[in-house]
Amino acid sequence: MLLSSRQTRFFFLMYILLPFVTGLGHIWQGATFLGGAYLFVTIPYSIAYLTLRHLSRISILLLQALGALMMIVIAADLYQQGNQWIPYLLVLTAILNVYVFWSGNRKKVGSGQ
Repeated sequence: MLLSSRQTRFFFLMYILLPFVTGLGHIWQGATFLGGAYLFVTIPYSIAYLTLRHLSRISILLLQALGALMMIVIAADLYQQGNQWIPYLLVLTAILNVYVFWSGNRKKVGSGQ
């Protein structure tokens, strides 16, 4: 399954960069367990990012499900800390994630592809 460069950039941003920065922020604030958990989550996604061109369709779907769940957990954590609007943005991002990845991979009806 071939992904566009826009899809691979989105994957990197949402699954590697965002949790990494969030984890470092938690460690900086003294929540080392939660920060470590965020950093630990980036490991399988980093490996997946390096092999993204070789993953099957079901593997990418499972990664999306895990990523969406991770975004919702991050949103719940931020909401619990008192942040009001970023959690809604993250949940919207989790929903848009599926659209961004699958919109470029749908077969067009009647095009013979």
